[in-house]
Amino acid sequence: MSFAFPTGAWDSHIHCFDPERHPFKENRAYTPPPATLDKLLQQSQVDRLMLVQASVENGFTGILSHITRCRQQSPHMTIRGTICNEPGLSQVSEQDFDRLHEIGIRSIRLHGTYGMDGCDLVSVKETLEELSQCIGITKHGWTISAQLPLPTWAALKDFIIHSLILANVTFIADHNLSATPDDIDSVALDAVVELLKAGKLYVKVCALYRRSEDISQMKQIVQMYANAAPRSLLWGSDWPHVSTKKRATVVDINKELLALQDWLSEEQWQQMLVENPETIYT
Repeated sequence: MSFAFPTGAWDSHIHCFDPERHPFKENRAYTPPPATLDKLLQQSQVDRLMLVQASVENGFTGILSHITRCRQQSPHMTIRGTICNEPGLSQVSEQDFDRLHEIGIRSIRLHGTYGMDGCDLVSVKETLEELSQCIGITKHGWTISAQLPLPTWAALKDFIIHSLILANVTFIADHNLSATPDDIDSVALDAVVELLKAGKLYVKVCALYRRSEDISQMKQIVQMYANAAPRSLLWGSDWPHVSTKKRATVVDINKELLALQDWLSEEQWQQMLVENPETIYT
């Protein structure tokens, strides 16, 4: 079956890898194949994009370059960026944060799968508090994005909802809150649904195949998120579908989109693809 995006749709989670221009970190968990901006622009089905710095990228000069080049090559497109929490970020000047915002950065990413221990709750809390005070968030209203295990998100629920330091911070959970079909009816999944209801957290419905080979097994989880907090949903393709193996994974994005369209109401679908990302990325 064919698929057509609604007008104004966003892809809220993509990566670009151009190691010839922007070499990877020496110490990294995986080495993805090149996936250049030119290839992204050729393959993208939408013209509103959130480009996410991956853990293997060496700083955020690459993502800034990609955003700038995208605007030059495809001025009709809207592109925003998410940078990783790098050492020294708290020392970045206000002028530099202003420049990052002007270029298009809208979020800072905490990666608890690669680069830090996402299960160390004390460390995660300290990092979130530190990030909440950076100028990008206090002045420009950026979000904090994070890829953390589901139990960690669940354990953070009360902290995120009630912490005065985080009172004005909005969070984004990458990759379906890391939930899998095995988490259905779990205490952890119930807790993150309560966190979504509190209005402090968005969730990227993204790469369902990473959570279950049979993506239909993710239906109940996606519907739980959507019914609890339809204004919390975002969608991302996770292009170029990198695996920790040496070659990219072949993924049928249209299959996932058609499934999601079937699982969600028309209003939830429009919110996930258009209204919600427009609210936090522009």
